[in-house]
Amino acid sequence: MFILQKHNDYRAEEPATSMPDLTWSSSLASEAQLWADGCSFAHQNGKPWGENIAARNSDIDTNIDAINGLVDQWTAESQFNTDGKFSCCGTTGFECCHLTQVVWAKTTEVGCGLSLCPTLTTSSDPVSNAAYLVCYYNPPGNKPVAVCTFDWSPYEAALK
Repeated sequence: MFILQKHNDYRAEEPATSMPDLTWSSSLASEAQLWADGCSFAHQNGKPWGENIAARNSDIDTNIDAINGLVDQWTAESQFNTDGKFSCCGTTGFECCHLTQVVWAKTTEVGCGLSLCPTLTTSSDPVSNAAYLVCYYNPPGNKPVAVCTFDWSPYEAALK
């Protein structure tokens, strides 16, 4: 499964003391596919899983090309992790919160859905002919550890 391998390959590159491979969750994938099929580019609130969404104009040849480019959008956020501590996803910024979900070490499962939407509804103008990828993660990252207390560090870094 290409998307699972794409996630695990990226996770393996992180300098974490422990970064287990993700396993595929058919139940998360079914939920993600339902959301993707709705062609509404928006995050869901109040769900028990973590979530990443991405979309782009679908002038691509295959689903693998779409998945590759869309997951790369999330992992390219590493450019914003300038301090190596992921402060780009936290109380002062959110520039790399898709990336932190991909590499959240305590996450063990992922399931994704991809739709090719003739019209993707967004908060601004609709996008025609869009590839829309939704991935759900369990347990979620980027979540509060207690009321009003967040842990924005996806993993413990290995010593250099």
